[in-house]
This record gives sequence, C-alpha cells and structure tokens, in this order.
Amino acid sequence: MDINKIIRATGLSKSETVFLERIKQINQNYPAMAEAILIGSSACKLYSTPNYKGRISQITDIDFVLKELPDEMKNYLELEHLINSMTIRTGMLGTKKRIKESKFTVYKLKDEYCEIDIFERDIANIKIPCKLKHNTINIEEVEIKIANAGLILATQLNPNAYNTRRDNRVRFMVDSIGNNSLIGTNYEGAIMDCIEVFDNSEVTQEDFTKVKNEVNNKGKGISQKYVNLVNDIYEGLHA
Repeated sequence: MDINKIIRATGLSKSETVFLERIKQINQNYPAMAEAILIGSSACKLYSTPNYKGRISQITDIDFVLKELPDEMKNYLELEHLINSMTIRTGMLGTKKRIKESKFTVYKLKDEYCEIDIFERDIANIKIPCKLKHNTINIEEVEIKIANAGLILATQLNPNAYNTRRDNRVRFMVDSIGNNSLIGTNYEGAIMDCIEVFDNSEVTQEDFTKVKNEVNNKGKGISQKYVNLVNDIYEGLHA
C-alpha cells in the first residue's frame, strides 16, 4: 500500500511519514528484521482511525520485538537501559537533563537507524508469548508484521510502565476497534489475548489495580468503551 494512503487511513500524521519510510527501509536493509514484529506507538497509530489524527502523541522511536536475536544482527546492536522518566529544565545556567533509568533493557541499532529499538523475548517485564500472534501490512510491497492488539494492550497498560502518554496511545486504538480501522481486530479477542499475556507475565489483579483506578477516575474525555475494556481485563486476571 502506498505510504500516503496509509497516512490517510490511520492515526499517523503527515509529519510521521518518515517513520513509515524507516520501517520499510529497516526490513529491506536487514533481512533478519523480516521476522521482527512492530509494537509501541507506531503500531498503536496503525490500528487507530484518522478521527484521532493529531490527538495521539508524536512518534519518537520505532519499537520491534524478536523472539530471539539473529546472530547476523548482534554486531549492529548495543544494549541500553530503558528510560523511566526524563526531566529537562532550562535556566540562566543552561539546560539540565535529568534521566531516571529503568532496570529493563533494550537493544538499539548503532548505525543510522538509531531510532530503532529492538526487544528480545521480553518487553520490560512483559513476556512474549511462545505463539506470537501478529497482523501484517504492506508498505509499498514490503510486508511488515504488526503485534496483535492484545500484546499492544499488555505493553501499554503494563502497570510497571503505564503513564499518561501510553494511556493516550492505547485508548484511541481501543476506540478505533470496530470502526473500519485499517487493521481490523476483534474487541473480545483483544481482551482475552491481553489477559493471556498478563497471566504469562505474572501480572495480577493487585498489580493492575492502579491502572484500573486511574482509567476509571479520568472522567470526561474517556470513552466508556475504553473504561469497560480496562475493567474486563482486570476481572479476567488472577487475584
């Protein structure tokens, strides 16, 4: 599918065309990446309808997951800690950046594709299912694998990583389900797949309580569909 058509049919904005180009290029330049599955904000936006264009936070990097890193990729990768939070303050003495690193790690490409993050087996504390379900999209004749909605829900609603930015991404993706989004998905199936990933990652009701409470207390601007989905996930988890 032509990149401009993908932009028009999804939550991606025109300024994010470059990220689709990069996703296509990385698959062309690194044959091993043909098995990589797209996750994160890029995937959320591809699942979202154009109604939410401009309302989802801008993409800053591109996340992929692989069950196992191919040997031919290892020389191009560097292991780094994920960033929990970053504060930038500008004053008379200049700009100060304060970064709080996570204990979880990610691989970054060392070459010109420095915005590419690659997770192996786990995404933070979320364990990748043995049978990793995915959808596909063709970007100008290059097939790209995209994580199924359940895995995306689990990574974005992960209690160890949940924040306003991730909530913003995933709620518009959820509201797009059943509304002629470019990548179709099933609402009940997404919930069940998310619960399965959480169970496999030992995320319990107690762990998920904070996320559930935050979503339920947001009030105006949050759809009942999204609130119901979060509550259904909570109810399906082990106590």
